[in-house]
Amino acid sequence: SKRTAKRTPTPKLKKKGPHRFLVTGINAESLKIVSKVEALGGELTSDVFNCTHLMSDTVRRTTKFLSGLSRCQHAVHYKYVLESFKKKTWLDEDDYMLKD
Repeated sequence: SKRTAKRTPTPKLKKKGPHRFLVTGINAESLKIVSKVEALGGELTSDVFNCTHLMSDTVRRTTKFLSGLSRCQHAVHYKYVLESFKKKTWLDEDDYMLKD
């Protein structure tokens, strides 16, 4: 009788969904953030329950910021988008985390 090794299934990598940004405290249009986010395959949202990234220029104590902070996976400075656009790929969020 042949012995066959048990094969464990290879875990499937989760496809990363689009970056969905909730923006607060900055004028995204004047910084041309919208077109840069879209060029990288992301989108802007006003839905706190549908955002993956909270984007601002600083930590704030507003309802929108605090709601986004509790729901978004990343709170990043808007320079995250500008620098990612220059490199033509999403960079590591940890390098652009908002600091108080």
